[in-house]
Amino acid sequence: MKNIKLLSILCVLFIALCGCSSSEIKTDSPKATVTSLFDLVKEGKYNDLEKVADNVKEYYNLSNDKDAKPINDILIKAVGKIKFTINEEKIDGEKATVSVGADYRDIGKVFKETIKEVFVMMKAMESTKKDGLDEEVMAKKIEESMKKKLEGNLEILHSDITINLVKKDGKWLITLDADIAKVITGNLYRR
Repeated sequence: MKNIKLLSILCVLFIALCGCSSSEIKTDSPKATVTSLFDLVKEGKYNDLEKVADNVKEYYNLSNDKDAKPINDILIKAVGKIKFTINEEKIDGEKATVSVGADYRDIGKVFKETIKEVFVMMKAMESTKKDGLDEEVMAKKIEESMKKKLEGNLEILHSDITINLVKKDGKWLITLDADIAKVITGNLYRR
């Protein structure tokens, strides 16, 4: 049971949470909506993504998990270092595309390394049949390991993506896809 809880904590790591509302979200043009998307990511306001995208639930399970908050705070800070450049906007009636270049930290690599560490710890516990290492101690070790890695020098990835938007009720909304999800989660999202 302890192993299941630890794995569930790790699975929640990529869900960065923040209940605050954004300072200003603009959806009056495709470029403004895309800028708002990246500003929300930089601020860690993933709960507000529904204000700029019409299909957020396909890519995110936004929930509140108090156990994962310390890790989420670290992830928000790491993902928030994303840099983007809006290159070209094309509008065709109620549809539009915006091409973007994005530089983001490879947080997915840190996540994979941490999962490997967890399995090594769990295997060591099983092989020694030692129950002395409880889930709180394990969670603390995972948190410390993640924090150390995320605060270090991470590889910077670059992606050129095309963001599709649709106009609904006078607002331009992004249609999220796997390429966008990969960029705004720091390579955590995998198809």
